[in-house]
Amino acid sequence: MDRIEKRKIYREYLETLNESKSREDKINHIIKKKINKFLVNDVIIDDMVARVVNRDSTKGLQYLVWFCDRMKKYFLDHIEKENVEVYPKMKSYLETGKVDDKELESELEEIVDMWFNPNPWDVEESDNFISVIVDWLKSPLREDKVDLNQFKTLDDASDVAQAWHDNLKATGIVHNEQGKVLMTFDDGYYWIDLETTSDKAEGEAMGHCGDTTNGTTLYSLRKNQSPHVTMAINENDKLITQCKGRNNKKLIKKYHKYIVDLMMSDNFPADSFKLEYDTGDDFSINDLDKELYKKIIDFNPKFIYFHDNVSIGKFLNSFEGYSDIYEKLDSVAVYNIIVFLLDDKHVNKETGERMWSWTSIDDTNDDVDDEIIKIEIDTDVIK
Repeated sequence: MDRIEKRKIYREYLETLNESKSREDKINHIIKKKINKFLVNDVIIDDMVARVVNRDSTKGLQYLVWFCDRMKKYFLDHIEKENVEVYPKMKSYLETGKVDDKELESELEEIVDMWFNPNPWDVEESDNFISVIVDWLKSPLREDKVDLNQFKTLDDASDVAQAWHDNLKATGIVHNEQGKVLMTFDDGYYWIDLETTSDKAEGEAMGHCGDTTNGTTLYSLRKNQSPHVTMAINENDKLITQCKGRNNKKLIKKYHKYIVDLMMSDNFPADSFKLEYDTGDDFSINDLDKELYKKIIDFNPKFIYFHDNVSIGKFLNSFEGYSDIYEKLDSVAVYNIIVFLLDDKHVNKETGERMWSWTSIDDTNDDVDDEIIKIEIDTDVIK
């Protein structure tokens, strides 16, 4: 690498660093000047920032105050329905951050934390419709201006946003194709990096919003400039955040082989999934046939996506007894497998402990061994 190239890389690094600082400064300014007037809880504010504002820019920042206000109302409405006595205390806690009773403060913190930092397996009701609203607001296809203040609740805005999504029509073709071709196939299909988080042409052709909040770029699987799959990638966190077909529908089996080949390519920047919303309609490796499933997991076990017992069952049916696969998993994944097996009485606690010993990481969850020992199991045979 010569001196000129090194200087160019360093300048690009400084520009990225300055953009990051500017983004954080702008977000903090909005929080202090506007949001903290009605909400001081960092857990809720940070959650809204993550869902509404793009990770690599300030796109969506103009909507942050409205989302924080309506999420506070949404949360408190649910608290009031569940426990009317807690409601005024929670309201005061969110608005001032002060609680005289330390024990009560701890309880309130736990309630907020359970709501906004749930177990990854739990899907919060608000997760989906917030993303529906955000994608509607940010979409390059939306031409009319939106006055968010007309919507008193998240539900009101979600109804309008969902109707807009439902009415999108896929044109099926991109006339002025832009981006970097990443991979080509003998049958004419190819993957292209659109090098943007918001692409109007992709959205029109696919019949979806053409935008991602948590991703840093969009990939498109095409043939003759006709898109068939849109994938959102977060290159910084190495994540696949969306992968859907036209009109945000579930992909058909025909396209699975192209996705697997992309995921196994040398320069593919992601090594796991963290899906944004409507995860049931997203591509999952659990959709693959057994041959492709084993192929991608053998290549990189991090691609395993355990979102329910069915996904765990598929993994076990594909790799039953292969300890070398388990050794490549992190301890949280193996813990989920073991608890599933124990709860369904597929293995006894000794077998569970043996499986746990296969993991190369054994300090992520200190309670795992105790949890295994507590469960009484009748059989020691994996069915």
